[in-house]
Amino acid sequence: EATLVASGGAGGDRFGSEVAFSADASRALIGAPNDDTVGGADAGSTRVFARTLTTWTEEAMLVAGDGATTDRFGAAVALSADGSRALVGVFHDGTGDAGSARVFVRAATTWTEDVLLLATAAQAADEFGAAVALTDDGSHALVSVPQDDTTAGTDAGSARYFALTPAGSNGASCSAGLECVSGLCTDGVCCDTACGGGAATDCMGCSAALTGGPSGTCAPLSATVAPT
Repeated sequence: EATLVASGGAGGDRFGSEVAFSADASRALIGAPNDDTVGGADAGSTRVFARTLTTWTEEAMLVAGDGATTDRFGAAVALSADGSRALVGVFHDGTGDAGSARVFVRAATTWTEDVLLLATAAQAADEFGAAVALTDDGSHALVSVPQDDTTAGTDAGSARYFALTPAGSNGASCSAGLECVSGLCTDGVCCDTACGGGAATDCMGCSAALTGGPSGTCAPLSATVAPT
């Protein structure tokens, strides 16, 4: 058993209001919707913890880039199976609590806000983001809108589905490390290692065109390719 607490936590933060796990339990996502952050009182935050054997360490504090007072960021959280993508509900975000949800992606141990999800034809008090879910590969998101006015009536509620682009596995095309599960983009593909560190004339490559081997696996350049 382990007790996880937020660094810099304070009374009333409600850390632990929502929680999620990666499939192998190596990462935990924990919401603190009443946390006071740079966005303001009760703007909210979400913490990522990483586990090594039986030791848990706080890896990152996630906040909305445009967080504001009483947003309640972290009132709902979800995590992809591999722990590389997080979805966070912010049901009091926007004009009159219309709400939003934020997608964050991980490159190695660095987390970055990637996508802002909003409801089409959003209205005040819809509370979009009160609950969220992600598929295991992080490619599909479901976001609740419990106070949406529909043809069924006032506050009848709805849920919105979004298709997301999952982080690429080794060998997938990329232009930046944030697009890769490994966090490493080399020679235009997601790579298993830093592969020479990107130094000129390092004689290493990660694409099949350069090494003659499988894309995504760092290897020496093939005999027909000169280092650049």
